[in-house]
Amino acid sequence: MAVYLFCKECKSTYSVTLKKCPKCDSPTPSRNKVFRVSVMVNGKRVTRTIPNSIERAQQVEAKIKGELIDDEYFDRREKIPTLGEIWTDYHESHKATGKAWAQDKSRYETVLKDRFEKKPLDEISPFDVNRLMVDMKNTTSKRKTAYTPKSIKNAHELLSRIFNYAINVKSYEGPNPCKKAKPKPVHNEVTNVLEDKQIKNLLKVLDAHEDKPTANLIKLLLFTGMRRGEAFNLTWKRVDLKARWIYLEETKGGKPETLPLNELASQVLKDQEDLKTELEKLKAEKDDPKTEKVDLVFPNSKGKKLMDIKRKWAKIKEEAGIPASFRLHDLRHTFASLLANSGVVDLYVIQNLLTHKSPKMTQRYAHLVDEARKRGSRTLEGIILKAQESTDEDGTTSQLKGA
Repeated sequence: MAVYLFCKECKSTYSVTLKKCPKCDSPTPSRNKVFRVSVMVNGKRVTRTIPNSIERAQQVEAKIKGELIDDEYFDRREKIPTLGEIWTDYHESHKATGKAWAQDKSRYETVLKDRFEKKPLDEISPFDVNRLMVDMKNTTSKRKTAYTPKSIKNAHELLSRIFNYAINVKSYEGPNPCKKAKPKPVHNEVTNVLEDKQIKNLLKVLDAHEDKPTANLIKLLLFTGMRRGEAFNLTWKRVDLKARWIYLEETKGGKPETLPLNELASQVLKDQEDLKTELEKLKAEKDDPKTEKVDLVFPNSKGKKLMDIKRKWAKIKEEAGIPASFRLHDLRHTFASLLANSGVVDLYVIQNLLTHKSPKMTQRYAHLVDEARKRGSRTLEGIILKAQESTDEDGTTSQLKGA
């Protein structure tokens, strides 16, 4: 038999019938065994390491032996890249899109790199993916904090995307092991929504705020439901105030989208345009050598892309009496909830306004639409009851047919 147990301690091989390694006396593990396949035909020896399954090891042995006998064997490992090699290509190609590549890099380096970087893709099994998720659940991060279900899901999604990238660019023709090893569903969606009084207080604070660009940015998020990153990346060439459209180059869904501008959003952008013109005029009058036209709608003080407004947002929330837990992203939830609760906007329209790729993401607002429909039904009920109680000219009470 050409299938042996592989000792992780001394790197030697020994019979699968033994209960410990004869070289270093390490006990044979009851689980997570590693098998070494060794086949030699006509003086040519081929070895492979197979994790976990002796049945799989025996299948690999038979396949290699048959190919060697038929002189059809070639070393597939030479053509299959490691996860680290694919990651380099994947990261560079996605870095240019601006899509959360920094977060991907952090997740790869802290969770996936040590475990999978040097492994060929065909040696990463569903068992390995499951083991990754179990280990994350039972350990802590480098910051000494527990991995949340969302963190585990994010790591799984990144690994899956790397595999899909390798398959799409034809670097790998095997299966994606993440499809057979999936994390448990995460039910921690937070949907904080401002009440009418809170919206009133927020707008009052923003109207009086000394930092007009920041105030305008926050208003635009509330009035359009845009994502924060979309507003940070927005350029004037993508804004059509005359036709009242915003053209988004890149969205979370991965394709260009258009957003209609209502009167409130249009006024915010007109105000921001006036501020931009005024600033450029002041710089020109001072003969400022750094004077240049900035195409970003909401640049930072140096005219570069804005990265965050956490401190300013925290102060604004405090002044408006809004809980500290209310996130900037929750303005998007507030926008969607107001529309859903209006009774005149259905989920399909809300999905398009939020540029959701799938209606599944919009379902969190379904109960609000249902409540609005119930209110509409109750309105009809009131109309009918009023009609039933009305009196005809002859003094008799009318009854609606079929009532």
